[in-house]
Amino acid sequence: MRPFARGATALLATLGAWLVFAQPAGATSLMPASGNFFDVPTSTQVRTADGNLIITQTVTQTLTGTFTGTASQQVTTVVHKTGAANFFGSETCTCVVAGLSGSLVLGFSGTGAPDGSFEGQFVILSGTGGLANLNGRGTIQSPNSYTGVIHFD
Repeated sequence: MRPFARGATALLATLGAWLVFAQPAGATSLMPASGNFFDVPTSTQVRTADGNLIITQTVTQTLTGTFTGTASQQVTTVVHKTGAANFFGSETCTCVVAGLSGSLVLGFSGTGAPDGSFEGQFVILSGTGGLANLNGRGTIQSPNSYTGVIHFD
């Protein structure tokens, strides 16, 4: 390899690493997030379409761990003829995270198995108060736990 090509390759590799790992000025480093949640459905509507069972629920959720608080959740679950399911929804949590309080809006989706087990993912969409600059994403899994990463901008 010619010296110029070697230098250009090194420069591009360094620039690429900087772009991948750089964070905005003032952003905190990634912090692990984990905990549990407990759901209590407060309203349920059920209908069928094309042999699928469609369940729409409003749920009150209690969160413990990194996210501590209470959430109101809207979730739609489609149970297929096989018993497998897909779900999606959003929730608004009045939470405390890392000693800061505020509200968070999270989106989530996932899949469920006929035995009742499930897995999915969540992402923080927005926040208010002390959580206005909180970003994060992670996974949810049975039996009612979450793991992920968060950081403040």
